[in-house]
Amino acid sequence: MANKRVAGTCYVYQDGAQLQLGGTFNIGPSTKNREDVVGLSGPVGVKETAVRPYMEVEIVKTPELRLTDLEKITDATITAELADGTTAVLYNACQIGELEYTGAEGTITVRWSGSLMEI
Repeated sequence: MANKRVAGTCYVYQDGAQLQLGGTFNIGPSTKNREDVVGLSGPVGVKETAVRPYMEVEIVKTPELRLTDLEKITDATITAELADGTTAVLYNACQIGELEYTGAEGTITVRWSGSLMEI
């Protein structure tokens, strides 16, 4: 079996501008969350609720990156190029949650939630 790259190098762009990634990158492409519904007499069915797709990244704080600008993101296109050649695009993305800057590592964790993700 040939060695195929399946993980590692990744690139993320916000509206075309490349961000410098740290060590964490997660994609949640789901638009539905399904849960079992179980009554006293046993399984009944499935409950389905809508969820928004997201991308969460740890980026390196460079001198050009203003942390307050990240918080202002409300309608961005986030593109990720993964190590295996896959491209994921998150549309109409806004920054959600609190921004968390880690001074010792020089990184900040950002989570974007969008209306649609294409992979």
